Amino acid sequence: MTGFEKWGDLRDEAVAEAGGEEAVAEAGKRVQEYIDDHRLAERQRTLDLT
Repeated sequence: MTGFEKWGDLRDEAVAEAGGEEAVAEAGKRVQEYIDDHRLAERQRTLDLT
């Protein structure tokens, strides 16, 4: 036993605190957009397009 709780045991409470499934999905989209923007900026710098 590691002493850590499993995500499955905590997920429902975490989702509720975050505002529900829709809020979690929206946050995931925002994070992915941030990652995509960062990758695009890195590529533009690499190709000297900025």
